[in-house]
Amino acid sequence: MRTLRHTLFALGLALLCAGIAVAEPAHPPLYKVTKGQSTVYLMGSMHFLMASDYPLPADVDNAYREADKVYFELPPDELQSPATLLATMQLGTYHDAHTLQDDVSPELWKRILDYASKNGLPAAAVPKFEPWFLAVAIVGLESQKMGLTGDSGLDMHFAKQAATDKKPVAGFETVVQQLSIFHDAP
Repeated sequence: MRTLRHTLFALGLALLCAGIAVAEPAHPPLYKVTKGQSTVYLMGSMHFLMASDYPLPADVDNAYREADKVYFELPPDELQSPATLLATMQLGTYHDAHTLQDDVSPELWKRILDYASKNGLPAAAVPKFEPWFLAVAIVGLESQKMGLTGDSGLDMHFAKQAATDKKPVAGFETVVQQLSIFHDAP
């Protein structure tokens, strides 16, 4: 089980880093499904973007304008909630004697500590990080180095726009549901 978790950790980190290393302007995948008078748009989100990625392509803005309600991966109001930070710390860290060092090879542990010291991750906290939480922290740090921010991501962009336009919003899952998937993975 531990090998599968490490493989998924490495694969996930590689995919996340590859996904944010795109030099082209943002053009998320956008699908339109129509039946009778009903239309549903489904768009893949880019959580980290640059201000220079805007304006978005016309088809993306048009899909937003046509929507009566906007669904997000996670409810926008939960993203800014103090309860989300608490849930992230509860589900993203070990709470017993187990540490991240127990889950990785000595070579990888050395590389993790080296990365942490060079990038401002608190050395005392890193051993308590679950692998997925460390991956999220690294992606966040590397995104910032590339000029990408969550505030410029599609989620925040459309959440702010929906608030301005007074469009109702909802999430497909809660933050706790999503974090639990990572936390409970083998």
